[in-house]
Amino acid sequence: GYMMNAYLKNADAQVLDATCEMQVVSPYGTPAVVLRDAPSNSYDALAMLAVGDTVRRIGVSGDFYYVLLSDGTVGCLASNELK
Repeated sequence: GYMMNAYLKNADAQVLDATCEMQVVSPYGTPAVVLRDAPSNSYDALAMLAVGDTVRRIGVSGDFYYVLLSDGTVGCLASNELK
């Protein structure tokens, strides 16, 4: 495919860096939450994250955040599992 140059001229001015450090919380009262490989509660687990762990939010998909762990792992958490 292709894209007209007119659509690209101001693209950089409209992009915001939404990455930030966030803390893992559990709305379920559990000591940990499951990091998933896709934005849904039914996808495969990548890791268990303890309440209080810090992650970097790098993206949003509906009610889920894509997060980056310190070891380079990227996965998804429900938005209510981070603050």
